[in-house]
Amino acid sequence: TSTNPQNALCVRFVSNGFTSCAVGAGETIWDWTVSCLDCTNPAATFDLVEDCLHNGFNVSVEVSDLGTASDLRITDSWSGDTLTGIGLGATLVGPIPAGQTAQVTVLNGANPLCRIYSEEFFLAPDACVVTACDIIGVEHCYGNDDTAWFVYQSGDNVPLSLSFAFGTLLDGDEIRVYNGLDETAQLVFAGNLGGDVTGLALSSSNPDNALMFQIVSDSAGSCASGEATTPMYWTVGCGLVGAPEQGATKFSVFPNPASEELFIQFPEGGNGPVRVELLDVAGRVVLIRNVPETGDTPLKVALEGLSLGRYTARVTTDRGTWSASVQVAR
Repeated sequence: TSTNPQNALCVRFVSNGFTSCAVGAGETIWDWTVSCLDCTNPAATFDLVEDCLHNGFNVSVEVSDLGTASDLRITDSWSGDTLTGIGLGATLVGPIPAGQTAQVTVLNGANPLCRIYSEEFFLAPDACVVTACDIIGVEHCYGNDDTAWFVYQSGDNVPLSLSFAFGTLLDGDEIRVYNGLDETAQLVFAGNLGGDVTGLALSSSNPDNALMFQIVSDSAGSCASGEATTPMYWTVGCGLVGAPEQGATKFSVFPNPASEELFIQFPEGGNGPVRVELLDVAGRVVLIRNVPETGDTPLKVALEGLSLGRYTARVTTDRGTWSASVQVAR
């Protein structure tokens, strides 16, 4: 921008004798605009808005004054995209991936020399990591043509467990589970188990004690649009799920569905104290049984007073934690 009484700028392009754009050396043709700064800058405020569901963030641009423009343009340094025809009020720019830096520019729609800049925004990759040693229950109804991210870490020096109590997926939609904090980790599961993820259970085996999983959908239907009839519900906590030890298999529950009584068969050769819990779909513990010693006889759990529906049976021993889906029906 000129700052002299003549309101003038002189630009000289100086080249050597070696090569140039004109001789076809492949250099990019220069392109520039010249205009008069006879406008007033717009006014706006900028705020970072986390979007952990998509592993990133947006920038909220609240335009309070157009200046001398009839409309504005908004660009961001990460995508390079331009939004046009912007007026007063809020506009959301993004999503921008976590770990990336972005600056937003608001420009006069007719004269781009009149512009204002935001600060540089940045969301650390670990900002969306959920610490989950206290049991966490999550229900999610996934949408069309989307990739939803969920990242969990135990926060202690113990593995992390992930257990799906119920949920349906359509053909073309799937769950991807990574043994770590992001997509660079080992992919340990990808699929939809024939459309029913009930009973899917995995444990972390990495130094970060973390699991990241994605729900990836196409545009042909989803839970949000009604075709997948059951939302997904999962629990996350510390300890192992479904991990055999010394040749023993994980516990089993029967009958399932159950009516008045549920029986839990512990692994053969198991012993020691056991804590048995039933969790409802909201992740609330609705029943607790503490067993001082396990044996070959199945443990009987009375279900009177429990509402019909799906529950998660969680068994905790000194060797880890196991979970299974239970249906109460009468």
